[in-house]
Parts: sequence; structure tokens; C-alpha cells
Amino acid sequence: MPVLALGGEKMMGRFMMPMLQTVADDVRGSSVPECGHWLVEEKPDYLLAQLNDFLP
Repeated sequence: MPVLALGGEKMMGRFMMPMLQTVADDVRGSSVPECGHWLVEEKPDYLLAQLNDFLP
């Protein structure tokens, strides 16, 4: 099952992919630039674009 891993670069961004790759084979995502903990509030357009690319 594909997993979307997103985290703000100022928070957990660089750790999300490696952490989820320990439990899933198909991990996609990135560190969200110029973002902290609250992706939905801080980068809604970026998050929406990532979700649109990820979801069928």
C-alpha cells in the first residue's frame, strides 16, 4: 500500500521518509519547504498539490 510521508522542513520533514520506510515498501513524499508542524495551516496549496498527485 502506498504511504504519503510529509513533514515540515522546520520540524520532522527530513525524518518522515526514512522513518516510514522502516514499516512500508512504497513510501512517497517530501520535506515541506518553509514549513513547521502545521502543514494544513502553513502550506495548504502545497499540501493539496501533494495529495492530488498521490491520490488516484
